Amino acid sequence: MRSSFAPLRLLALLPVLTLAAVPVAAHAEEEDEQRKAMATDLFDRGVKIMVAHKCDETVPIPPADRASCAEALDYFVKATRAYPRALGAHRNAAFVAKGLGKVALAARSFREVARKAPLEASESRKRWAPPAAKEAEALEPRVPHVVIRVGPAVPAGIVVKLDGDAIDERLLKTQLSLDPGEHEVTAEAKDHKPTSRKFQIAEKELVDLALTLEPLPKPVVAAPPPEAPPPPPEKPKTLAPMLVTIGGGVLVGVGLVFGASAKSARDACANHLCKSEDEIDKAYARARLANVFTIAGGAVAAGGAVWWIASSRSGEAPRTGLSPMFAPGGGGLVATRVLP
Repeated sequence: MRSSFAPLRLLALLPVLTLAAVPVAAHAEEEDEQRKAMATDLFDRGVKIMVAHKCDETVPIPPADRASCAEALDYFVKATRAYPRALGAHRNAAFVAKGLGKVALAARSFREVARKAPLEASESRKRWAPPAAKEAEALEPRVPHVVIRVGPAVPAGIVVKLDGDAIDERLLKTQLSLDPGEHEVTAEAKDHKPTSRKFQIAEKELVDLALTLEPLPKPVVAAPPPEAPPPPPEKPKTLAPMLVTIGGGVLVGVGLVFGASAKSARDACANHLCKSEDEIDKAYARARLANVFTIAGGAVAAGGAVWWIASSRSGEAPRTGLSPMFAPGGGGLVATRVLP
């Protein structure tokens, strides 16, 4: 059922769409009339100068009248840009350009008249077409051309201008019609140096113009300063703890010597019966000294070993340990150090 009402809804919308299109069409018509009025004003100014100096009757135009006729031509060209359908402005521009020797502009304007005149409602204007076509055909061999090339490669986003007017990139390497005289071509692109060339061209001449866009030098990025080398590792101060550890070992050795002497004295007494009391006292005294030296030396050696390990700051710390040592009549500790 919904689909059956769709045409009715469209019919209901038609008046709304029609009413909405009316202001748009009215605005476009008003704008067209404004452009037409502007073109008419420009055309009338050009006609006054053209008639006063007979710019459309004399070929070539005398030097005394060339500046004024060039002004008249400028008015006609501006009129055609404001209102492209201004056929009279195209026709007058064609004749004045021909008198000034601007054969490219004249041929282009005559071709425009030959193309648009048959579409005019006025029969007299329709008759402008055949003569305009003949004029264009006669002028065409005299038109000079330029071929613009950009190398070695066409940069992205390039802007090429001929006498200040931008040229489509697709028109590069093709023949472009020009009027005789001096012209200038400029080219610019991002990250490239802009370039320009001025050149003279005569009737019938073909100029092959090559432009080179040089890339801009890339900004030099300063290299970061080299990092300072790390300071050399401090050598561990191990001489003092090494001497302490050795000193402890010496004390242990002394204690072992006294221990051995005391044991010898004891072994000399059979069944603990010695020759005199004096020898017994000496043996006990040696035994006590052995114990004192051994214990003190072991303590000193152990402290020196710990100090030695703590003072090793670079690389792998040496492995230090305490090893027991036994001898007849006594014993002690010996510090050992294994280098990595």
